[in-house]
Order: sequence, then structure tokens, then C-alpha cells
Amino acid sequence: LWLAVMATSCLTLVVLDATTALIALTLALAVYWLTLFRPALARGLTLAGTALLVLIAPLLPFLLRPVTKWIYGSADLTMDALRAWGRLVQKEPLRLLTGHGFDVSMRAKAAGLIEPSAPRGLLFEIWYELGFLGVFALSCLFVLIIRYTRHLPSQLAASFLASLVCCFVFAVAGQASMQAWWLTLIGLLMIHLVALAHGQYHTRRPVTQASQPSSRPTL
Repeated sequence: LWLAVMATSCLTLVVLDATTALIALTLALAVYWLTLFRPALARGLTLAGTALLVLIAPLLPFLLRPVTKWIYGSADLTMDALRAWGRLVQKEPLRLLTGHGFDVSMRAKAAGLIEPSAPRGLLFEIWYELGFLGVFALSCLFVLIIRYTRHLPSQLAASFLASLVCCFVFAVAGQASMQAWWLTLIGLLMIHLVALAHGQYHTRRPVTQASQPSSRPTL
């Protein structure tokens, strides 16, 4: 039944051309199944795809520009976003350490301080607003979450990692990452996962020894 639900969901996303949602669902399913059979590999790949990607994000405008130009051409909007991000990194390299402050990226765009074509999403905004200090804190949070799954049952650990990957993809894509409904859904998801973790069966039946027949003579 659940396979039919997943197939229907994927088909619906394809028909609606919801590219970000389709990528998030596909990666989450891949991480879920990989965690069930190869949990150590799944944790390593998730760690590399979240914490490591956030740490090297300022290099992405320079690393991805040749590939993006080859795939989409030089006039694509993605190329404009990468160029704008690269110019900001080269213009203010010291700001990569301290950032500019909370919620500055949207205001800077509105005020004309940064180009309107600058990218949206977690990777750009956390480096521009919080700098390396905020990025390091977020990476440590990812590491703690992923390490925590080592102590969970396989299915629950798979749910944790799949949810993390799905939320990370949406945040990187900039899909309403600061809107109230999105933050509310993340809060409800965390409450649900924590409730599942605390609701696992942890008690053990005490081991009993077989009773030995009494050696006392009976009258």
C-alpha cells in the first residue's frame, strides 16, 4: 500500500512540475532505504551532503560555474545567481567570518546593496547573514543529529535521516524557508520524531532461572 502511495506522490509531483519537491522526496527515500541496510554508509553520506556542503558553500559559485554554463548556457538565471554570489565573496571576504546579521539578505536586496539575482536559500543566506560562526554552529547541529541516530532502531533512524535530508533540500532551494507555515511544519515534524523516539519499547523481561527441585526430604 505504501509503495502505491509513494508512486502516486512521485507521479503527482512530475505532473505538477514540482522539481524541488520531487528531488527532496527522491533523496529522502534513497536515504531511508540505505539506512535500513547500510546505516553507517547512510550516516556518512548524509553528513557529507549536509554539514560538509554548508561548510564549503562559498566555493560553490566558482566550482559550479563551468558545469552550469555547460548545461544551461551563460544566459541562464542560475549563472546570474552564481556570478552575483561569487562577486560578493570576492568583494567582502572578511564578512565570511562574521556575516552581516540576522535577516539582512532580503533587506539588502530590497535596498539595492546586493544584486537582485543573488541566490536564495540556506547556503547563501547563512553565510551572508551569520558567517562562519553560524555555519559552524549549524554544522555541529547536523553532526549531533546524525550521531544521535546511531542509538535509535533502524526504522526510526531511517525516518530521522530522511526527514533531515528532505528539510535540507527545501531549505537549500529557498522554498519558503522563513515563512511561518514552513517553520510550523518543521516544529511539528520534530515533535513527531521525538515522540516516536520516546515511544519505543525499551523494557526488557527479566531473565528467570529454572527452579531446582528441593533436596529436602518430604515427610
